[in-house]
Amino acid sequence: MDLYFDAKRYFYNRTGLGNYSRWLVHAYHGFFPEDHIHLLNPALGKKLVEPWIEQANLTKVDYPAIGGLYRSILLGRRIPDQAIYHGLSGELPINLKNAAKRAVVTIHDVIFKIRPQDYKWHDRWSYDLKTRFALRTAARVLAISHTTRNDLIERYHADPDRIEVVYQNCDPVFYQENKAGSGILERLALPSEFWLCVGSFNPRKNQQSILNAWEQIKPDQRIPILFIGEGGSKKEFRKICEEKKLESWCFFPKVEYKTDLANLYRLSVGLIYPSLCEGFGIPAVEALASGVPVLGHKGTSVEEAAGPGGVFLDTTHAQDMAAGILKIQDDPSYRKDLCARGKEHIALFKESVTMPKLKKLYGNLGK
Repeated sequence: MDLYFDAKRYFYNRTGLGNYSRWLVHAYHGFFPEDHIHLLNPALGKKLVEPWIEQANLTKVDYPAIGGLYRSILLGRRIPDQAIYHGLSGELPINLKNAAKRAVVTIHDVIFKIRPQDYKWHDRWSYDLKTRFALRTAARVLAISHTTRNDLIERYHADPDRIEVVYQNCDPVFYQENKAGSGILERLALPSEFWLCVGSFNPRKNQQSILNAWEQIKPDQRIPILFIGEGGSKKEFRKICEEKKLESWCFFPKVEYKTDLANLYRLSVGLIYPSLCEGFGIPAVEALASGVPVLGHKGTSVEEAAGPGGVFLDTTHAQDMAAGILKIQDDPSYRKDLCARGKEHIALFKESVTMPKLKKLYGNLGK
């Protein structure tokens, strides 16, 4: 089987869409090395996220960038008629031949529709246009969660029979125990006991709810929290920490390597992930794989990601959130039970489950 992947994010994006692209390509190639994967790379002249090593049946196909026009308009001409094309980031080229029979698109979320206040109008317009075209054109749509699938049906009246949920797993490093990980605390000058919050800084991620909850907790009951991530509102957030006189409990380490992040998960009390809206919530999976529980906002896809390994409440209510934090940190048996149930839950995300599902989907195209 010949598979062509839109690999712009695979090669150049270090975060969500890039991580998804690299995970799917490597996992699929590992399970089905007989299928030939072609990674379509816009030659941007930028440094690749990871060094490129060509392997058997895994090749890079360069094409001219030309300001993104080639990718949107002409890229379809590079795909043979009988090959399968998979758009990994919610879009398809407009002239893709045989798209109604041979094209797959992964749609991660429609947050731009749910929280339009977080996006510029031209970005909302562009994302909406690409989503509508992809839903109309693709033979099959992959959603990364049932939450996203339901959003596509509700907000775009998409055909439920053409949308399949295939979960994403986190990087294997989060499943690997590293007994030498405690050295990171001394290296980064971090406290021995802490909570973790992983995510970019923007209003949707709702980090300020943690500060509001901390104000409801007596100082002698507070455990420090590490905030890991970047984003436009990070500077403002740190200022709020100072205004609330909580800076002695808030740490902002610069974590550059996944191995370091994985070790911090393992050493933490758990992950606080109060995001108000997500397509899935991969940090929740990282936490469960690392053996720690999750506290998140109820009614979001993070509940789907963490399942019984998480505690979910209205994080906009500071007293409720404070009570949830104290329950997890002060009750070791409760925390242990959450971790055990979380480990069982993430079996849903194993590649031995998801990759055969993807293989079957590809194999049924054109029939």
